[in-house]
Amino acid sequence: MKMNTCVRSGVLFCLLMAGVPCSFAQKPVLTDWNYLPSYGQSLSVGRTAKPVVITEQKNGNLMFKGGVRPFEGDNDRSAAVPLVERVSPDGARGETPVSGASGNFMRLLKKRDAGKAARVRFLCSADGVGGVSIGVLSKSNAPYQRILDDLTAGRELADKAGKTFSMPCFLWTQGETDQQDKKTREWYKEKMRADSGY
Repeated sequence: MKMNTCVRSGVLFCLLMAGVPCSFAQKPVLTDWNYLPSYGQSLSVGRTAKPVVITEQKNGNLMFKGGVRPFEGDNDRSAAVPLVERVSPDGARGETPVSGASGNFMRLLKKRDAGKAARVRFLCSADGVGGVSIGVLSKSNAPYQRILDDLTAGRELADKAGKTFSMPCFLWTQGETDQQDKKTREWYKEKMRADSGY
């Protein structure tokens, strides 16, 4: 994926989260707990992103008990705990994009609406898979089931805590494999439309 495409995706995410009107999406509504997954290829799960930076949670954001990459912690989704990063057991993965994104969003929200920021939390996870095409990450495949499992567990935990719950958006970091496989821009757009419903 070309750098300018990555930058546009990052800017688009920030605009959506800040509530700037976009022609193809409605402003997301933030609930008490907001599920925010980082999904895609290896960069979405922090491949080679070491050392980790977020070793203490200062914005109230959460992860599942099994870690920001629940699949590394026996998929333990039995509790929500403060979001902190750690290097994966095999040493290959470190800081995930979801920590920085959720932290930056909370800092922006505090400046814009401190009252809302006091009650809003992000429940974050990084569920991607390294080195795969968009087809492997698509609906009805095993990696996508991780997001559905997170949503189910997150809703149950939020209900127990008496909190509202939603998934206002997600981080998408993918395209390298499809670019290497010489897939066209049109092919990729169609795959994205099929999975996103837009």
